[in-house]
Amino acid sequence: MTGVVSPLAVPNSTQFTPLPPGSNNQPAMVPGKNIVIALNARVYSPTVIDSQGNVKMFAPPDANYTMTGTEKYVNSGWFLPKGQEKQYPGSGNTFTVTFEKPGTYKYICLLHPWMTGSVLVK
Repeated sequence: MTGVVSPLAVPNSTQFTPLPPGSNNQPAMVPGKNIVIALNARVYSPTVIDSQGNVKMFAPPDANYTMTGTEKYVNSGWFLPKGQEKQYPGSGNTFTVTFEKPGTYKYICLLHPWMTGSVLVK
């Protein structure tokens, strides 16, 4: 599991651009340190981390993935209405998963952690 927001170290000062452009967003800075609290890209972009720790992020807006059952992390990314996904680069409208191996695959919504479920593949 991953957090929606994460502290990230920034080696030097830079200009941050809010997303979507023109929104009333501001980065949370840790006083006296080069740390920014930022949205974790692995939350809103379709991402897979395999059993060896290799990370693959999929191109938006829609992604397809064939699951082997050895993954450490599989994330569909955010689903937004058509047209709005462009405001959050990496988000999309659909995420299709094909399961190669039988088993029970549990899932959770990172934004609404009480929303859980499982897929049973026979």
